[in-house]
Amino acid sequence: GFRLAARTLGKIERMFAGDLTDANRQALAAAMGVATRGEAASGAEACGLAVELAHAVDELRAAIETGAPVDLAKLVLRVHAELACVAAGELGVEMSAPRVIEAARGEAVDLACHLAGLPEAFVPVVEVHSPWPELLQEAPTADDGRDGALAVREVLPEDPERELLPYVVEVSGERDGTPFVTALPIDVVLIKPLSVGATPERVFRGDERRVMLTVTGQWPADVRLALKPPAGVEAEPAELALRVGAEPVEASVTFRLDESVHLGGLKVPWEASSDDARYNLQGELHLSVSEPVPSVSIERTGQAPTVDGDLDDAAWQREPDIPTLNLLAAGKSASENTAVWLAYDDEDLHIAYRCDDSQMSKLVAQYYDRGDPLYRDDDIEVFILPPGARSTLQFAVNALGTMSDNFGNDEPWRAAAKRYEDRWTVEIAIPWQVLGVDGPPEPGASWGMQLGRQQKARSETTAWTPGRAFNMPSGFGLVVFE
Repeated sequence: GFRLAARTLGKIERMFAGDLTDANRQALAAAMGVATRGEAASGAEACGLAVELAHAVDELRAAIETGAPVDLAKLVLRVHAELACVAAGELGVEMSAPRVIEAARGEAVDLACHLAGLPEAFVPVVEVHSPWPELLQEAPTADDGRDGALAVREVLPEDPERELLPYVVEVSGERDGTPFVTALPIDVVLIKPLSVGATPERVFRGDERRVMLTVTGQWPADVRLALKPPAGVEAEPAELALRVGAEPVEASVTFRLDESVHLGGLKVPWEASSDDARYNLQGELHLSVSEPVPSVSIERTGQAPTVDGDLDDAAWQREPDIPTLNLLAAGKSASENTAVWLAYDDEDLHIAYRCDDSQMSKLVAQYYDRGDPLYRDDDIEVFILPPGARSTLQFAVNALGTMSDNFGNDEPWRAAAKRYEDRWTVEIAIPWQVLGVDGPPEPGASWGMQLGRQQKARSETTAWTPGRAFNMPSGFGLVVFE
């Protein structure tokens, strides 16, 4: 502990050489002398020298006039933490605590510590330090340390300039007549009281898209939210006045992107301001930028199709929503046509496929059990990314009507298939609950989807939108619910 403290004192001497007066240098030399003596000492003498050195560096910090007081304070508090090794090694007195604690602005936080090596009735002297004096709002309160538990309560500022608040908890006293000091650094990470999310998160280069912002606050307050999009991106409106609280509030914003905007992640900085100073903060809205993709609007059906594989239901007696699927890898025309219809009602999302096939005798359909590897068969595949979902839901059906999915194969979605001389057809009904929502989307909402087919006899994989693989959400087409 003394050796570490001596190195830190040397760093103070080098970093603040231009600020030190003769008196400062003498005090620093005296402190280094205490550290040197401490290295050779043991027992009660070593513990006493540790207390002496802790006081000496505090006096040195107060005496040095510098333009970098925070940097000086950090080094002084490091000495305090390093001297904790002395009490631990000589007396077995040691303090432990979580290195990082999360807390909210303006609220009291418990810097909970545990003291080992002290008698049960020990009453500690507790101090809390920080390189930033403004973080010490009020005198800390602490319990009596019985049973080794020590809860030090510190009130956090409402509007700090930083989100990582460093503290050092210091405990001093005597054990069996021997003075000691021990200290432990604890960082408090501020929880952002304001959460700003977007649904959907995907926007398109060279295009505009309406996005629903969802804003949640930790306390009720009126908040002004200003969006600060980067070059090439516009937001309308760019400023929002919201009444936030624990219940999410929504606001519609249209983002317009130039064709020069890079593909991939897009960070849109925001600034919040409020009469409640705890909401004066900044953050980032995370979006993703894709190339423009095809979109289709689908209608609510008044009569749910019967899931039997036969496309004679009223919902399918019209032109297909997606007349053809093209080759996945290149986007070129496929050898055989695949058409897709979509519809929805209060209970389900409905999807129908017509898969033309002039070589039905070569159709590969060998799996019968749910969850089988249908990618080895001729099959159709549907990929859906509901708003807010972090992973894509995959649904696969072969020409026998066998079903498979990527989320356990026990959810109650339904499918059936039917084979003809020159084609095979599929019907699917997916309850909204399986898709993670309570009911059908609001009119105008859009979901990302990919619709595909595999035809083994021709070694062709076709899809609504081209890409390297089916499951690439950045290339999913948009299905808009009318």
